[in-house]
Amino acid sequence: MRPNTFDFSSTLTTEASHATHLQGEFPQRSSCRAHHDSTALAHNEILIEVMYAGMRPGDTQYGQPSMHGASIQPLIGQESIGRIVAHGRAVSSFALGDIVGVGTFAASCGQCDRCLAGLAQYCQSGAVSTIDYQHAHHPMRSFGKSTPHIVVTEPFALRIPHNADLAATAPLLGAAVAVYSAMEHWKLEPGQRVGVIGMGGLGHLAVKLAAARRAGVTVFTTSPEKKMDALRFGAREAVLWNDEEAFSRLTDRFDVLISTVPQSYSVSDFMALLKLNGTLINLGTTEALQDFPAPNMPRGRRSIAESTGGSVAEMQAVIDDCVAHNIKPEIEVIRPDQALEISNIAGRTRAPYRYVIDFALGRQH
Repeated sequence: MRPNTFDFSSTLTTEASHATHLQGEFPQRSSCRAHHDSTALAHNEILIEVMYAGMRPGDTQYGQPSMHGASIQPLIGQESIGRIVAHGRAVSSFALGDIVGVGTFAASCGQCDRCLAGLAQYCQSGAVSTIDYQHAHHPMRSFGKSTPHIVVTEPFALRIPHNADLAATAPLLGAAVAVYSAMEHWKLEPGQRVGVIGMGGLGHLAVKLAAARRAGVTVFTTSPEKKMDALRFGAREAVLWNDEEAFSRLTDRFDVLISTVPQSYSVSDFMALLKLNGTLINLGTTEALQDFPAPNMPRGRRSIAESTGGSVAEMQAVIDDCVAHNIKPEIEVIRPDQALEISNIAGRTRAPYRYVIDFALGRQH
């Protein structure tokens, strides 16, 4: 039967080996003599002073040793909003002072069929994550009470509407676009039945975005205290994983199930909830899902699919749409020096759906 608890600690895999043969020309590895020195940037690179950064519990790493030993740093990059302070000579779409966003990726080859089709997140050479891009090309970030700076190539910078709530917009650049891209590809329409499995940082945005499309949303959660939250976010119903009566009642009801659980689990009971031709879309774990196909499950052309992030066009679309319709993640704003504390409580206590680091608070503290 369905488990009742999970350890929802976040993980990050470093893939610095992908940081070759990318869009643009790269300077010699330097620390950027000054943060605002554009001569240290490749022709299509943009240097951004980060103002807000989304962060999941567990998203920290050990930094460079200092006189007091190794420091703990938040992993900055995949959900960041900031101001352009320098750019390469060929950058034409943005100007100094523009407020821009940065999503999961900072570069790709720009030449393969997938990149040319606007699907750089599936680059055949391997799209390079924003975090890995810094490690490979610009080891220049600062943390704690200082303001970090990150570098991306021009095609991966996103315009932020002038009326956006910047802190609340940051998580849209990672979590929301993953959901949005899946809903676009599987053509989620008004009136369809959607199940959201797991309701954390990714899952609660899945509920809000599906409800905004006027789909009928049911949340499947292991946390009784989240049931009322699910209804507040727009779900019609919230079901606990150990509610056998509800699973029986909901058999053969859903067009789509969106799984946001960050680790492997048995999906056989969930697959039985899908209609003919229904799809379970895995946005969470990178591990293999368990127990499908299950013995004695009636045939119904049910399938499991995966989706990774979103295209630059989809990232821009979800930002514009969410700002226009006031769709916001549930966030808690923290100081940079609280990152270690947040990491330490990951998986052991109920956390806000998304943390956002405000670097102005770091300078004031």
